[in-house]
Amino acid sequence: GAMDAGTGNAITGPADRAVADAQAGRTHQAAMQMQQAAAVIADGIQNGSISQSEGATLQGDIATLDSALGLNGTTTTPTTAPGPGDGNGNGPGGGQNG
Repeated sequence: GAMDAGTGNAITGPADRAVADAQAGRTHQAAMQMQQAAAVIADGIQNGSISQSEGATLQGDIATLDSALGLNGTTTTPTTAPGPGDGNGNGPGGGQNG
């Protein structure tokens, strides 16, 4: 599958800035940019705009870049699979009227 250009730009923009920041010795800013890129990927997986397989590849790429920049794992984000869906509405209730 292909992700939309906006999502792609939301990943590559911060990653590009992270490289520039790291080269300039601004490691904190670089780490923040990498975290932003990683968060876009995680959010995309969660909301379905990035497939699980694309997301895994992108997360690996971001982790590799993170390591190459000497940031050492600043982009670690939890990966969560989508849940089973909405509940069935058969909870115990117990509300009171009046």
